[in-house]
Amino acid sequence: MICPDMHQIAVLSGVPRQSRVLLAAMTEAAVRHLVIRHDREILISMREKGREFLPDAEHTKAELIASNLARQYALDTAIQDPDAIPDAMELSVQAENHYCGRLRFYCHDPESAPEAAFQPDAYIVIVSAVAPQLAMPVVQTVLRPEHPAGVCIALFCDQKPGTAEQPEKAFRILAPELSEFLQDRACSFAFYNPCGFQKDGAICSADHASPLGALDLFWDAVRVSSERRLACLMQDIQAVSAVIRRRNSVYQASSPRRRLELAESRHAYAQAVRALYEAQTLLAAESGAALTGAQEGKE
Repeated sequence: MICPDMHQIAVLSGVPRQSRVLLAAMTEAAVRHLVIRHDREILISMREKGREFLPDAEHTKAELIASNLARQYALDTAIQDPDAIPDAMELSVQAENHYCGRLRFYCHDPESAPEAAFQPDAYIVIVSAVAPQLAMPVVQTVLRPEHPAGVCIALFCDQKPGTAEQPEKAFRILAPELSEFLQDRACSFAFYNPCGFQKDGAICSADHASPLGALDLFWDAVRVSSERRLACLMQDIQAVSAVIRRRNSVYQASSPRRRLELAESRHAYAQAVRALYEAQTLLAAESGAALTGAQEGKE
């Protein structure tokens, strides 16, 4: 079952606490700066759900709250003490003042995390270029055939990649076993380093970081999760539409159970249509396509 309210992206790593560092790197790259994608201004923020569009006075208050939330994901803190970083974050996406949707990134620990209420729409897997085999046990435990969500590979590198190097090719050479395990899943690939590199190849300091690949991973997660949700939501809409057609007649009105089933199906239909709209709009923001009649003041 997918979450109707927002995309769910699980972050996995064979190295303890590296998932929390990635959340901080993504915050540094995507939340703390205005993002320009396909010549559009994209605002990615930690605005609370339902407070994306507000009057001026309330807008300022909501923005202060969002800024305070973003401070909890400070990259220098993450490098020194990853446990100080929350293990999940919610992001709101707006494209040129049009609300697109929300995404929840969370660190998934298969040993300590309880079973999630909703299946992930996508996975981000951090794979060390030095020890890629460390990710294999986690991936084998978490990625199950019955939940075929796509995977975004973050190939963690301690040296600046050459301009001609391709992350997909490097991944398949470094981790052939993992590559074979993922061959039936939609995958994307990006070189990743939370601090990034200077022109001379030295790693940037955490307080002057320029994360490598973090923004690419964000947009890869948007695309992969949106494509997955579109397919699932279309199936859900067809299923509940069939129930509504069967129950929406005068002959069914005398049955309280069938009236309840009709009401529940209508509610599920409305949720699915809204989620479908958001997946389409997020996908349009990622690809540069026309926004799908984006509505302001949503929720």
